[in-house]
Amino acid sequence: MPPLTYPEALAWTLILETPVVLVAALRWRCGIARAFLAALAASGVTHPVAWSMAMAMPYSDYITWGWYAIEAAVCCVEAFILGSIMRLSTGRKWGLSILANSVSAFAGWVVP
Repeated sequence: MPPLTYPEALAWTLILETPVVLVAALRWRCGIARAFLAALAASGVTHPVAWSMAMAMPYSDYITWGWYAIEAAVCCVEAFILGSIMRLSTGRKWGLSILANSVSAFAGWVVP
């Protein structure tokens, strides 16, 4: 299977991460519209930058330290965005950011 194109990667990110955010919103009663906006904003801001960084670095760097650095930065930015739009506590915004990104990261490692 050839590598994903940028639009395909963004689509998969949204398909995998948005439901996680929506389920959290239902559980925490944050409002579905606000959660949907938060999910789109978080991925919309971080995905292009993360993709560009990943594509710019040598593969050996990406698999040894780059992936971890990029994902850590993405989690930080997305925690801020999710927390701001959904009005989440510190623990919830970090937990949601890490969970949503873990789902798509796991899929990226498992699915070729």
